[in-house]
Amino acid sequence: MVKAHLLVKSVEEIPPNNIGQKYVVDSMFGGLARKLRILGIDSYYASDLKDEDVIQIGLEQKRTILTADRELFSRTVNKKVPAVLLTSSDDLHNAAMILKYHHKEIKFDPSSARCSKCNGILINVSKEMIREKIKEGVYNNYEVFFECKSCSKVYWIGTHITEIQSWIDKLNETLFRVSND
Repeated sequence: MVKAHLLVKSVEEIPPNNIGQKYVVDSMFGGLARKLRILGIDSYYASDLKDEDVIQIGLEQKRTILTADRELFSRTVNKKVPAVLLTSSDDLHNAAMILKYHHKEIKFDPSSARCSKCNGILINVSKEMIREKIKEGVYNNYEVFFECKSCSKVYWIGTHITEIQSWIDKLNETLFRVSND
C-alpha cells in the first residue's frame, strides 16, 4: 500500500472542517477531481490547464491547489497560494489526505454532490422535466433525478450508487487509519 503525505504550505491553514474548501486540481488528477465533486467539494479541473493557469485560478478564486508537481508546488508556495503536494497516484489515498481533518464520517449526499463533468451545482428535477434528455429505460426505472445548472447533464439515483458508496466506505476506513497515524 502506497502512503500519501500531505504537505500544506500556505499563509492560511486548510480549515479543520475542509469539506467546504475550494480546490483547483492539477491536470494529472482528473479522477480525483470527479470524486471530490461527487462528495460535494468544489473542485475546478480542466485537462489542459497549464501551471500558470492553475496558479492564476488559485489566486483569483481563492482555491487551494492540489498537485503532485513539485515545481508547481514550490511556485505556488512562493506566490503565497495555498497548495497541497500529493505524493500518491491513488485517488483514495489522496482524498483521505485532503479530508483527514474533516473529523466526521464522509457520507454520500446526492443533493449536495456537484456535477462530476463540470463542477456545476446539481438541482433536483422532476422526471417530466428531463424526459427528453434520458433513455426510456432510465426514465421508466428510476424516480430521483438531478440536473446540472451549468452543463445540463442529468444524473439519477441508480445502481452506480453502490459503487460510489463502496468507494466512500473505503475512504472512511482510510480516513480512520490516516487520523490515527
